[in-house]
Amino acid sequence: MQKLLLAVFVAGAASTGSAEAQTRFEIRLDGALAASGLDYDGTRVYPEAQESVRVQTRYSAESAAGFEVGLRFDVTPAFGVAVTLGRFVRDVSGDASASVPHPFHFDRDRALAGSVGGLTLDETVGHFDLVYSVGAGALELSVFGGLSAFKVEAELVTRVDYAHAYPYDEATLTGLPAATFDDSPLGFNVGLGLDYAVSTAVGLGARARFARASATLGPDADNRAEVDVGGLQLAAGVRIRF
Repeated sequence: MQKLLLAVFVAGAASTGSAEAQTRFEIRLDGALAASGLDYDGTRVYPEAQESVRVQTRYSAESAAGFEVGLRFDVTPAFGVAVTLGRFVRDVSGDASASVPHPFHFDRDRALAGSVGGLTLDETVGHFDLVYSVGAGALELSVFGGLSAFKVEAELVTRVDYAHAYPYDEATLTGLPAATFDDSPLGFNVGLGLDYAVSTAVGLGARARFARASATLGPDADNRAEVDVGGLQLAAGVRIRF
């Protein structure tokens, strides 16, 4: 394996030294997969009956299919810059627990618990990367990394709906309403790509990328969820070169 990698890099270095300095554009059109699931916690606190309702929700966001489109510009045969736009919409479920005040007695909270589904987490991300690539025949191996700018929109539980009857010592959960919150965190990404040139103008390629940013979602410090968005992302598709 080490000998194979060495041969690829030597071939790339040789072609870099012998080829004329020539710029090149490449458009990438990829189907993509956000392969990593996301788990995160949310807190909601609001006043009721001269005390406070406190809701804790544990969210689980599934992996999701999406897309990536990108443009690469080769400054030299080996080094280039790339911009990639991707989007993934994840299905989210949550397990909530809450304490709600007693209408007649202080410090006698009633406990509620339940689950919620049908929520979403929408990740749109722009990657701005430096790229190093080496070639061997029709194959090209690339290593890249840089900044990632995320736009994150997620639905979070905002309150608990419940029913109770006199003497109000117990309550029954009836609903977990949600609202959408957003954030635009900056993060990073690193990855590997492998392309195959079908012709001088058209190719096929695949890439694996790890990206990460921390989003804070919610109206204030007492009502928020901290989400580490990104994770492992896989993509494959068509390359158009000119």
